[in-house]
Amino acid sequence: MKKKVNKFICILSMVIFLSSNMGIAMENIKLPQNMNEKIMKEVKVYVNDKNYNEEGAIKQLEVIPYINDNCFMVPINFVMELAGISKDSISWDEVKKMMTIFKGQKIIQIEVDSNILVIDGEKITMGTDVEMKDGHMMVPLKSIGKVLNLSIKKNHKATTASIFIEKEQVKEDRWDYTYENLLERALKNSRDLKSAEMDIERTEIIRDDANDDTDAIPLSYGVGAAELPANAAYLKFSKADFEHQLAEKGAKKIKEKIAYDVKDAYYNVLKSEDNKKLAKMGLALMSEKKHLIDLNNREGFASDIEKRQIQREYEEAKKQYNLGQKELEKAYDKLNHLVGLDIKERYILKDELIFEKDMNEDVDIHILRTIENSSDIWALEKIIRLKDLDVNLHVFNLDMRTKWSFGIDPYDAKEIDAKMAEVKLGKAKQQYEKSLRELYVNLSQLKEQYEKEVILYEKAKDDLKIAKLNVEVGNELPIIEKKAILQLEKIKKQLREKIMIYNKVTMVYEKPWIMNQKENKKEE
Repeated sequence: MKKKVNKFICILSMVIFLSSNMGIAMENIKLPQNMNEKIMKEVKVYVNDKNYNEEGAIKQLEVIPYINDNCFMVPINFVMELAGISKDSISWDEVKKMMTIFKGQKIIQIEVDSNILVIDGEKITMGTDVEMKDGHMMVPLKSIGKVLNLSIKKNHKATTASIFIEKEQVKEDRWDYTYENLLERALKNSRDLKSAEMDIERTEIIRDDANDDTDAIPLSYGVGAAELPANAAYLKFSKADFEHQLAEKGAKKIKEKIAYDVKDAYYNVLKSEDNKKLAKMGLALMSEKKHLIDLNNREGFASDIEKRQIQREYEEAKKQYNLGQKELEKAYDKLNHLVGLDIKERYILKDELIFEKDMNEDVDIHILRTIENSSDIWALEKIIRLKDLDVNLHVFNLDMRTKWSFGIDPYDAKEIDAKMAEVKLGKAKQQYEKSLRELYVNLSQLKEQYEKEVILYEKAKDDLKIAKLNVEVGNELPIIEKKAILQLEKIKKQLREKIMIYNKVTMVYEKPWIMNQKENKKEE
Protein backbone atom coordinates (compact mmCIF):
# COMPACT_ATOMS: atom_id res chain seq x y z
CA MET A 1 0.00 0.00 0.00
CA LYS A 2 2.85 2.35 0.92
CA LYS A 3 4.49 1.70 -2.47
CA LYS A 4 1.28 2.64 -4.32
CA VAL A 5 1.02 5.89 -2.34
CA ASN A 6 4.63 6.73 -3.17
CA LYS A 7 3.96 6.04 -6.84
CA PHE A 8 0.95 8.36 -6.81
CA ILE A 9 2.94 11.13 -5.09
CA CYS A 10 5.77 10.70 -7.62
CA ILE A 11 3.46 10.98 -10.62
CA LEU A 12 1.60 13.93 -9.09
CA SER A 13 4.87 15.79 -8.49
CA MET A 14 5.92 15.18 -12.10
CA VAL A 15 2.63 16.56 -13.42
CA ILE A 16 2.98 19.69 -11.25
CA PHE A 17 6.61 20.16 -12.31
CA LEU A 18 5.93 19.76 -16.03
CA SER A 19 2.78 21.89 -15.94
CA SER A 20 4.60 24.75 -14.19
CA ASN A 21 7.33 24.76 -16.87
CA MET A 22 5.11 24.76 -20.00
CA GLY A 23 6.29 28.26 -20.84
CA ILE A 24 9.86 27.08 -21.56
CA ALA A 25 9.09 25.45 -24.92
CA MET A 26 6.71 28.22 -25.94
CA GLU A 27 9.12 31.10 -25.26
CA ASN A 28 10.07 31.42 -28.94
CA ILE A 29 6.57 32.52 -29.90
CA LYS A 30 6.47 36.34 -29.97
CA LEU A 31 3.15 38.11 -29.69
CA PRO A 32 2.71 41.61 -31.13
CA GLN A 33 2.59 44.39 -28.54
CA ASN A 34 0.42 47.34 -29.46
CA MET A 35 1.23 50.21 -27.12
CA ASN A 36 -0.21 52.89 -29.43
CA GLU A 37 -3.78 54.04 -29.71
CA LYS A 38 -5.47 52.73 -32.85
CA ILE A 39 -6.56 55.43 -35.29
CA MET A 40 -9.01 54.00 -37.80
CA LYS A 41 -9.99 55.16 -41.27
CA GLU A 42 -13.18 54.07 -43.03
CA VAL A 43 -13.51 52.83 -46.60
CA LYS A 44 -17.06 52.43 -47.97
CA VAL A 45 -17.98 50.17 -50.90
CA TYR A 46 -21.39 49.84 -52.51
CA VAL A 47 -23.27 47.05 -54.28
CA ASN A 48 -23.53 47.55 -58.06
CA ASP A 49 -21.34 50.66 -57.91
CA LYS A 50 -17.76 50.80 -59.15
CA ASN A 51 -17.00 53.86 -57.02
CA TYR A 52 -15.91 53.60 -53.40
CA ASN A 53 -15.33 56.23 -50.72
CA GLU A 54 -12.05 56.45 -48.81
CA GLU A 55 -12.49 59.16 -46.20
CA GLY A 56 -14.25 61.48 -48.62
CA ALA A 57 -12.07 60.68 -51.62
CA ILE A 58 -13.97 58.90 -54.43
CA LYS A 59 -11.99 56.14 -56.12
CA GLN A 60 -12.86 53.28 -58.49
CA LEU A 61 -12.70 49.51 -58.19
CA GLU A 62 -11.57 47.23 -61.00
CA VAL A 63 -14.84 45.28 -60.88
CA ILE A 64 -18.30 46.30 -59.61
CA PRO A 65 -19.17 44.65 -56.24
CA TYR A 66 -22.24 42.41 -56.07
CA ILE A 67 -24.13 40.11 -53.71
CA ASN A 68 -23.82 36.32 -53.98
CA ASP A 69 -25.39 33.96 -51.41
CA ASN A 70 -25.88 36.98 -49.12
CA CYS A 71 -22.12 37.69 -49.33
CA PHE A 72 -20.67 41.02 -50.39
CA MET A 73 -18.29 40.14 -53.27
CA VAL A 74 -15.29 42.40 -54.05
CA PRO A 75 -12.08 41.99 -56.10
CA ILE A 76 -9.32 40.46 -53.99
CA ASN A 77 -6.67 42.94 -55.21
CA PHE A 78 -8.70 45.72 -53.57
CA VAL A 79 -8.72 43.88 -50.23
CA MET A 80 -4.99 43.10 -50.49
CA GLU A 81 -4.22 46.76 -51.00
CA LEU A 82 -6.28 47.78 -47.97
CA ALA A 83 -4.51 45.14 -45.87
CA GLY A 84 -1.13 46.53 -46.92
CA ILE A 85 -0.07 43.38 -48.82
CA SER A 86 2.21 44.12 -51.79
CA LYS A 87 2.06 42.38 -55.15
CA ASP A 88 5.44 40.77 -54.37
CA SER A 89 3.74 38.88 -51.53
CA ILE A 90 1.14 37.32 -53.85
CA SER A 91 1.66 34.27 -56.06
CA TRP A 92 -0.82 33.10 -58.73
CA ASP A 93 -1.04 29.50 -60.01
CA GLU A 94 -2.75 29.67 -63.42
CA VAL A 95 -3.22 25.89 -63.64
CA LYS A 96 -4.83 25.46 -60.23
CA LYS A 97 -6.52 28.89 -60.36
CA MET A 98 -5.16 29.44 -56.87
CA MET A 99 -3.74 32.52 -55.19
CA THR A 100 -1.16 32.21 -52.41
CA ILE A 101 -0.73 35.19 -50.09
CA PHE A 102 2.24 35.61 -47.77
CA LYS A 103 1.30 37.87 -44.84
CA GLY A 104 4.09 38.01 -42.29
CA GLN A 105 4.62 34.40 -41.24
CA LYS A 106 1.15 33.35 -42.48
CA ILE A 107 0.54 31.49 -45.74
CA ILE A 108 -3.00 31.97 -47.11
CA GLN A 109 -4.33 30.03 -50.11
CA ILE A 110 -7.55 30.82 -51.99
CA GLU A 111 -8.88 28.82 -54.94
CA VAL A 112 -11.45 29.78 -57.60
CA ASP A 113 -14.79 27.89 -57.43
CA SER A 114 -14.15 26.89 -53.82
CA ASN A 115 -15.46 28.24 -50.52
CA ILE A 116 -12.47 26.79 -48.61
CA LEU A 117 -9.70 29.13 -47.53
CA VAL A 118 -6.46 27.56 -46.24
CA ILE A 119 -4.34 29.49 -43.75
CA ASP A 120 -1.13 27.82 -42.56
CA GLY A 121 -2.64 24.48 -43.52
CA GLU A 122 -5.87 25.06 -41.55
CA LYS A 123 -9.06 24.98 -43.65
CA ILE A 124 -11.66 27.70 -43.11
CA THR A 125 -15.11 27.75 -44.74
CA MET A 126 -16.15 31.04 -46.33
CA GLY A 127 -19.68 32.28 -46.93
CA THR A 128 -19.66 31.39 -50.64
CA ASP A 129 -17.41 30.24 -53.50
CA VAL A 130 -14.67 32.43 -54.89
CA GLU A 131 -15.45 33.49 -58.49
CA MET A 132 -13.69 34.97 -61.50
CA LYS A 133 -15.30 38.04 -63.06
CA ASP A 134 -13.79 40.13 -65.86
CA GLY A 135 -10.43 38.51 -65.20
CA HIS A 136 -10.44 39.32 -61.47
CA MET A 137 -10.83 37.03 -58.47
CA MET A 138 -13.96 37.99 -56.49
CA VAL A 139 -14.05 37.03 -52.81
CA PRO A 140 -16.60 37.34 -49.97
CA LEU A 141 -15.55 40.53 -48.17
CA LYS A 142 -16.44 39.46 -44.64
CA SER A 143 -14.60 36.12 -44.84
CA ILE A 144 -11.39 37.44 -46.37
CA GLY A 145 -11.50 40.55 -44.16
CA LYS A 146 -11.58 38.41 -41.03
CA VAL A 147 -8.49 36.48 -42.15
CA LEU A 148 -6.61 39.72 -42.92
CA ASN A 149 -7.65 41.37 -39.62
CA LEU A 150 -9.90 43.94 -41.29
CA SER A 151 -13.01 45.15 -39.47
CA ILE A 152 -16.08 44.88 -41.75
CA LYS A 153 -19.55 46.31 -41.13
CA LYS A 154 -22.58 46.21 -43.46
CA ASN A 155 -25.73 48.32 -43.32
CA HIS A 156 -29.03 46.58 -42.57
CA LYS A 157 -29.92 46.32 -46.28
CA ALA A 158 -26.44 44.86 -47.07
CA THR A 159 -26.00 47.39 -49.88
CA THR A 160 -23.08 49.19 -48.28
CA ALA A 161 -20.04 47.79 -46.50
CA SER A 162 -17.59 49.75 -44.37
CA ILE A 163 -14.01 48.57 -43.98
CA PHE A 164 -12.07 49.99 -41.03
CA ILE A 165 -8.27 50.10 -41.25
CA GLU A 166 -5.64 51.27 -38.82
CA LYS A 167 -4.00 54.45 -40.05
CA GLU A 168 -0.82 53.69 -38.14
CA GLN A 169 0.15 50.05 -38.14
CA VAL A 170 2.45 48.98 -35.33
CA LYS A 171 5.21 46.62 -36.44
CA GLU A 172 4.87 43.16 -34.97
CA ASP A 173 8.64 42.74 -34.77
CA ARG A 174 11.42 45.19 -34.06
CA TRP A 175 14.59 45.00 -36.07
CA ASP A 176 17.81 46.91 -36.43
CA TYR A 177 18.61 46.07 -40.05
CA THR A 178 16.86 44.89 -43.18
CA TYR A 179 18.56 43.16 -46.09
CA GLU A 180 18.46 46.42 -48.05
CA ASN A 181 20.15 48.33 -45.20
CA LEU A 182 22.98 45.83 -45.00
CA LEU A 183 23.40 45.61 -48.77
CA GLU A 184 23.89 49.40 -48.90
CA ARG A 185 26.58 49.13 -46.21
CA ALA A 186 28.27 46.20 -48.01
CA LEU A 187 28.46 48.15 -51.28
CA LYS A 188 30.14 51.07 -49.49
CA ASN A 189 32.48 48.70 -47.64
CA SER A 190 33.64 46.64 -50.65
CA ARG A 191 37.26 47.18 -51.64
CA ASP A 192 36.69 45.13 -54.79
CA LEU A 193 33.99 47.57 -55.87
CA LYS A 194 36.18 50.58 -55.10
CA SER A 195 38.98 49.04 -57.17
CA ALA A 196 36.55 48.34 -60.03
CA GLU A 197 35.29 51.94 -59.97
CA MET A 198 38.89 53.21 -60.15
CA ASP A 199 39.47 50.86 -63.09
CA ILE A 200 36.50 52.46 -64.86
CA GLU A 201 38.11 55.88 -64.42
CA ARG A 202 41.51 54.57 -65.55
CA THR A 203 40.19 52.88 -68.71
CA GLU A 204 38.17 55.99 -69.56
CA ILE A 205 41.35 58.08 -69.53
CA ILE A 206 43.12 55.55 -71.78
CA ARG A 207 40.13 55.40 -74.14
CA ASP A 208 39.90 59.18 -74.45
CA ASP A 209 43.63 59.41 -75.09
CA ALA A 210 43.40 56.73 -77.80
CA ASN A 211 40.46 58.56 -79.32
CA ASP A 212 42.53 61.75 -79.58
CA ASP A 213 45.19 59.79 -81.50
CA THR A 214 42.63 58.45 -83.99
CA ASP A 215 42.28 60.64 -87.05
CA ALA A 216 39.66 58.66 -88.96
CA ILE A 217 37.84 55.34 -89.14
CA PRO A 218 39.51 53.06 -91.73
CA LEU A 219 37.02 52.05 -94.40
CA SER A 220 39.05 49.50 -96.34
CA TYR A 221 41.75 46.88 -95.99
CA GLY A 222 45.26 48.07 -95.34
CA VAL A 223 47.42 47.54 -98.39
CA GLY A 224 50.68 49.13 -97.41
CA ALA A 225 52.85 50.70 -94.74
CA ALA A 226 51.21 54.10 -95.28
CA GLU A 227 47.92 52.85 -93.81
CA LEU A 228 49.57 51.19 -90.82
CA PRO A 229 49.64 54.12 -88.31
CA ALA A 230 45.98 55.00 -88.89
CA ASN A 231 44.90 51.36 -88.67
CA ALA A 232 46.95 50.76 -85.54
CA ALA A 233 45.53 53.90 -83.88
CA TYR A 234 41.96 52.85 -84.63
CA LEU A 235 42.57 49.31 -83.35
CA LYS A 236 44.07 50.75 -80.17
CA PHE A 237 41.00 52.96 -79.64
CA SER A 238 38.63 50.05 -80.31
CA LYS A 239 40.39 47.90 -77.73
CA ALA A 240 40.51 50.75 -75.21
CA ASP A 241 36.79 51.38 -75.66
CA PHE A 242 36.15 47.67 -75.11
CA GLU A 243 38.28 47.71 -71.95
CA HIS A 244 36.30 50.68 -70.62
CA GLN A 245 32.91 49.07 -71.26
CA LEU A 246 34.21 45.83 -69.78
CA ALA A 247 35.29 47.69 -66.64
CA GLU A 248 31.80 49.20 -66.29
CA LYS A 249 30.15 45.82 -66.68
CA GLY A 250 32.67 44.28 -64.27
CA ALA A 251 31.69 46.80 -61.57
CA LYS A 252 28.03 45.92 -62.12
CA LYS A 253 28.86 42.21 -61.75
CA ILE A 254 30.64 42.90 -58.47
CA LYS A 255 27.55 44.71 -57.16
CA GLU A 256 25.36 41.76 -58.15
CA LYS A 257 27.75 39.33 -56.47
CA ILE A 258 27.76 41.42 -53.29
CA ALA A 259 23.93 41.38 -53.31
CA TYR A 260 24.02 37.58 -53.41
CA ASP A 261 26.72 37.31 -50.72
CA VAL A 262 24.80 39.59 -48.37
CA LYS A 263 21.61 37.62 -48.96
CA ASP A 264 23.47 34.37 -48.25
CA ALA A 265 25.06 35.74 -45.05
CA TYR A 266 21.76 37.34 -43.97
CA TYR A 267 19.94 34.03 -44.37
CA ASN A 268 22.73 32.19 -42.51
CA VAL A 269 22.10 34.38 -39.48
CA LEU A 270 18.35 33.73 -39.61
CA LYS A 271 18.94 30.00 -40.11
CA SER A 272 21.45 29.86 -37.24
CA GLU A 273 19.00 31.68 -34.98
CA ASP A 274 16.35 29.09 -35.86
CA ASN A 275 18.80 26.27 -35.11
CA LYS A 276 19.71 27.80 -31.76
CA LYS A 277 16.05 28.26 -30.79
CA LEU A 278 15.22 24.67 -31.69
CA ALA A 279 18.29 23.42 -29.81
CA LYS A 280 17.18 25.42 -26.78
CA MET A 281 13.67 23.92 -26.98
CA GLY A 282 15.18 20.45 -27.38
CA LEU A 283 17.46 20.99 -24.38
CA ALA A 284 14.51 22.15 -22.23
CA LEU A 285 12.50 19.11 -23.28
CA MET A 286 15.40 16.76 -22.61
CA SER A 287 15.90 18.36 -19.18
CA GLU A 288 12.31 17.56 -18.28
CA LYS A 289 12.62 14.00 -19.59
CA LYS A 290 15.77 13.59 -17.49
CA HIS A 291 13.95 14.86 -14.41
CA LEU A 292 11.11 12.44 -15.12
CA ILE A 293 13.46 9.46 -15.46
CA ASP A 294 15.37 10.48 -12.32
CA LEU A 295 12.13 10.54 -10.32
CA ASN A 296 11.06 7.20 -11.72
CA ASN A 297 14.48 5.73 -11.02
CA ARG A 298 14.34 6.77 -7.37
CA GLU A 299 10.95 5.08 -7.04
CA GLY A 300 12.07 1.98 -8.91
CA PHE A 301 10.05 2.59 -12.08
CA ALA A 302 13.08 3.26 -14.32
CA SER A 303 16.31 1.29 -14.50
CA ASP A 304 19.84 2.59 -14.06
CA ILE A 305 20.41 1.86 -17.76
CA GLU A 306 17.52 4.18 -18.67
CA LYS A 307 18.92 6.82 -16.34
CA ARG A 308 22.38 6.64 -17.93
CA GLN A 309 20.87 6.71 -21.42
CA ILE A 310 18.80 9.84 -20.70
CA GLN A 311 21.89 11.46 -19.16
CA ARG A 312 23.81 10.84 -22.40
CA GLU A 313 20.91 12.27 -24.44
CA TYR A 314 20.80 15.30 -22.16
CA GLU A 315 24.55 15.88 -22.58
CA GLU A 316 24.13 15.54 -26.36
CA ALA A 317 21.32 18.14 -26.29
CA LYS A 318 23.64 20.49 -24.35
CA LYS A 319 26.36 20.03 -26.97
CA GLN A 320 23.83 20.70 -29.73
CA TYR A 321 22.76 23.92 -28.03
CA ASN A 322 26.38 25.04 -27.55
CA LEU A 323 27.07 24.22 -31.20
CA GLY A 324 24.04 26.30 -32.18
CA GLN A 325 25.45 29.25 -30.24
CA LYS A 326 28.83 28.94 -31.96
CA GLU A 327 27.23 28.66 -35.42
CA LEU A 328 25.22 31.81 -34.76
CA GLU A 329 28.35 33.67 -33.69
CA LYS A 330 30.14 32.58 -36.88
CA ALA A 331 27.17 33.66 -38.99
CA TYR A 332 27.17 37.12 -37.37
CA ASP A 333 30.95 37.42 -37.80
CA LYS A 334 30.71 36.66 -41.52
CA LEU A 335 27.87 39.13 -42.11
CA ASN A 336 29.60 41.84 -40.05
CA HIS A 337 32.83 41.42 -42.01
CA LEU A 338 30.91 41.67 -45.28
CA VAL A 339 28.99 44.83 -44.41
CA GLY A 340 31.72 46.59 -42.43
CA LEU A 341 30.27 46.33 -38.91
CA ASP A 342 32.34 45.64 -35.81
CA ILE A 343 32.98 41.90 -35.62
CA LYS A 344 31.47 41.71 -32.12
CA GLU A 345 28.32 43.71 -32.90
CA ARG A 346 25.01 41.86 -32.51
CA TYR A 347 21.62 43.03 -33.72
CA ILE A 348 18.15 41.93 -34.82
CA LEU A 349 17.45 41.28 -38.50
CA LYS A 350 14.07 41.74 -40.13
CA ASP A 351 12.67 38.22 -40.27
CA GLU A 352 10.14 38.17 -43.08
CA LEU A 353 10.57 35.20 -45.39
CA ILE A 354 8.53 35.02 -48.57
CA PHE A 355 9.06 33.59 -52.03
CA GLU A 356 10.49 36.73 -53.59
CA LYS A 357 9.91 35.68 -57.21
CA ASP A 358 8.01 32.94 -59.00
CA MET A 359 9.71 31.58 -62.12
CA ASN A 360 6.66 31.24 -64.38
CA GLU A 361 8.46 32.27 -67.57
CA ASP A 362 9.26 29.61 -70.18
CA VAL A 363 12.77 28.33 -69.56
CA ASP A 364 13.80 28.67 -73.24
CA ILE A 365 12.80 32.34 -73.31
CA HIS A 366 14.63 32.89 -70.03
CA ILE A 367 17.80 31.29 -71.42
CA LEU A 368 17.74 33.54 -74.50
CA ARG A 369 17.23 36.70 -72.44
CA THR A 370 19.88 35.72 -69.86
CA ILE A 371 22.46 35.07 -72.59
CA GLU A 372 21.54 38.40 -74.16
CA ASN A 373 22.07 40.21 -70.81
CA SER A 374 25.27 38.39 -69.87
CA SER A 375 28.35 40.59 -69.75
CA ASP A 376 30.47 37.46 -70.28
CA ILE A 377 28.72 36.72 -73.58
CA TRP A 378 28.87 40.40 -74.51
CA ALA A 379 32.64 40.39 -73.91
CA LEU A 380 33.18 37.30 -76.07
CA GLU A 381 31.10 38.81 -78.89
CA LYS A 382 33.09 42.04 -78.65
CA ILE A 383 36.38 40.10 -78.75
CA ILE A 384 35.22 38.35 -81.94
CA ARG A 385 34.48 41.74 -83.54
CA LEU A 386 37.85 43.10 -82.44
CA LYS A 387 39.69 40.11 -83.87
CA ASP A 388 37.71 40.33 -87.11
CA LEU A 389 38.62 44.02 -87.27
CA ASP A 390 42.27 43.15 -86.74
CA VAL A 391 42.05 40.69 -89.65
CA ASN A 392 40.30 43.19 -91.92
CA LEU A 393 42.80 45.96 -91.17
CA HIS A 394 45.86 43.77 -91.57
CA VAL A 395 48.60 45.48 -93.57
CA PHE A 396 50.56 43.20 -95.85
CA ASN A 397 54.11 43.32 -97.21
CA LEU A 398 55.70 45.01 -94.23
CA ASP A 399 59.41 44.82 -93.50
CA MET A 400 60.60 42.92 -90.44
CA ARG A 401 61.51 46.02 -88.41
CA THR A 402 58.04 47.50 -88.89
CA LYS A 403 56.37 44.22 -87.94
CA TRP A 404 58.40 44.04 -84.75
CA SER A 405 57.87 47.67 -83.79
CA PHE A 406 54.07 47.39 -84.15
CA GLY A 407 53.89 43.84 -82.80
CA ILE A 408 51.94 42.55 -85.79
CA ASP A 409 51.10 38.84 -85.96
CA PRO A 410 50.89 36.96 -89.27
CA TYR A 411 47.56 37.24 -91.12
CA ASP A 412 46.87 33.47 -90.89
CA ALA A 413 47.43 33.54 -87.11
CA LYS A 414 44.93 36.40 -86.77
CA GLU A 415 42.33 34.39 -88.70
CA ILE A 416 42.82 31.45 -86.34
CA ASP A 417 42.46 33.78 -83.33
CA ALA A 418 39.11 35.00 -84.69
CA LYS A 419 37.84 31.44 -85.19
CA MET A 420 39.01 30.40 -81.70
CA ALA A 421 37.04 33.32 -80.24
CA GLU A 422 33.90 32.08 -82.00
CA VAL A 423 34.44 28.59 -80.54
CA LYS A 424 34.77 30.08 -77.04
CA LEU A 425 31.52 31.99 -77.54
CA GLY A 426 29.66 28.87 -78.61
CA LYS A 427 31.01 26.93 -75.64
CA ALA A 428 30.02 29.71 -73.20
CA LYS A 429 26.44 29.77 -74.54
CA GLN A 430 26.22 25.98 -74.18
CA GLN A 431 27.41 26.20 -70.58
CA TYR A 432 24.85 28.90 -69.82
CA GLU A 433 22.02 26.83 -71.29
CA LYS A 434 23.09 23.70 -69.39
CA SER A 435 23.39 25.45 -66.02
CA LEU A 436 20.13 27.40 -66.44
CA ARG A 437 18.15 24.26 -67.27
CA GLU A 438 19.59 22.56 -64.18
CA LEU A 439 18.70 25.56 -62.02
CA TYR A 440 15.17 25.58 -63.45
CA VAL A 441 14.73 21.93 -62.45
CA ASN A 442 16.13 22.70 -58.99
CA LEU A 443 13.62 25.52 -58.51
CA SER A 444 10.74 23.25 -59.54
CA GLN A 445 11.92 20.55 -57.12
CA LEU A 446 12.26 23.07 -54.28
CA LYS A 447 8.67 24.24 -54.82
CA GLU A 448 7.45 20.62 -54.83
CA GLN A 449 9.39 19.85 -51.65
CA TYR A 450 7.96 22.95 -50.02
CA GLU A 451 4.41 21.91 -50.91
CA LYS A 452 5.02 18.44 -49.44
CA GLU A 453 6.36 19.94 -46.22
CA VAL A 454 3.31 22.22 -46.00
CA ILE A 455 1.26 19.00 -45.79
CA LEU A 456 3.55 17.74 -43.01
CA TYR A 457 3.15 21.10 -41.29
CA GLU A 458 -0.64 20.75 -41.43
CA LYS A 459 -0.38 17.25 -39.96
CA ALA A 460 1.93 18.50 -37.19
CA LYS A 461 -0.63 21.18 -36.29
CA ASP A 462 -3.32 18.51 -36.04
CA ASP A 463 -1.01 16.36 -33.90
CA LEU A 464 -0.45 19.32 -31.58
CA LYS A 465 -4.20 19.87 -31.22
CA ILE A 466 -4.67 16.21 -30.34
CA ALA A 467 -1.80 16.35 -27.85
CA LYS A 468 -3.27 19.45 -26.19
CA LEU A 469 -6.66 17.78 -25.94
CA ASN A 470 -5.15 14.63 -24.40
CA VAL A 471 -3.25 16.72 -21.86
CA GLU A 472 -6.37 18.71 -20.99
CA VAL A 473 -8.43 15.58 -20.30
CA GLY A 474 -5.58 13.94 -18.38
CA ASN A 475 -4.76 11.17 -20.84
CA GLU A 476 -1.20 12.41 -21.35
CA LEU A 477 1.46 14.32 -19.40
CA PRO A 478 2.28 17.89 -20.54
CA ILE A 479 5.59 16.68 -21.97
CA ILE A 480 3.67 15.05 -24.84
CA GLU A 481 2.30 18.45 -25.83
CA LYS A 482 5.80 19.91 -25.69
CA LYS A 483 7.10 17.18 -28.00
CA ALA A 484 4.36 18.06 -30.48
CA ILE A 485 5.29 21.76 -30.24
CA LEU A 486 8.94 20.94 -30.93
CA GLN A 487 8.00 18.81 -33.95
CA LEU A 488 5.84 21.62 -35.33
CA GLU A 489 8.68 24.11 -34.91
CA LYS A 490 11.09 21.76 -36.70
CA ILE A 491 8.81 21.61 -39.73
CA LYS A 492 8.36 25.39 -39.68
CA LYS A 493 12.15 25.69 -39.71
CA GLN A 494 12.34 23.37 -42.73
CA LEU A 495 9.75 25.46 -44.56
CA ARG A 496 11.71 28.62 -43.80
CA GLU A 497 14.93 27.06 -45.08
CA LYS A 498 13.22 25.99 -48.30
CA ILE A 499 12.18 29.60 -48.90
CA MET A 500 15.75 30.79 -48.24
CA ILE A 501 17.25 28.24 -50.63
CA TYR A 502 14.64 29.00 -53.28
CA ASN A 503 15.33 32.75 -53.14
CA LYS A 504 19.09 32.22 -53.41
CA VAL A 505 18.75 29.80 -56.33
CA THR A 506 16.41 32.31 -57.99
CA MET A 507 19.12 34.98 -57.78
CA VAL A 508 21.56 32.63 -59.52
CA TYR A 509 18.93 31.61 -62.07
CA GLU A 510 18.37 35.25 -63.01
CA LYS A 511 22.07 36.18 -62.98
CA PRO A 512 24.17 33.00 -63.24
CA TRP A 513 27.39 34.98 -63.63
CA ILE A 514 27.31 35.94 -59.92
CA MET A 515 28.62 32.48 -59.06
CA ASN A 516 31.78 33.02 -61.13
CA GLN A 517 34.40 33.81 -58.49
CA LYS A 518 37.12 34.76 -60.95
CA GLU A 519 37.29 37.98 -62.88
CA ASN A 520 36.84 37.65 -66.61
CA LYS A 521 40.17 37.53 -68.33
CA LYS A 522 40.50 40.55 -70.57
CA GLU A 523 41.52 39.26 -73.97
CA GLU A 524 43.30 41.30 -76.52
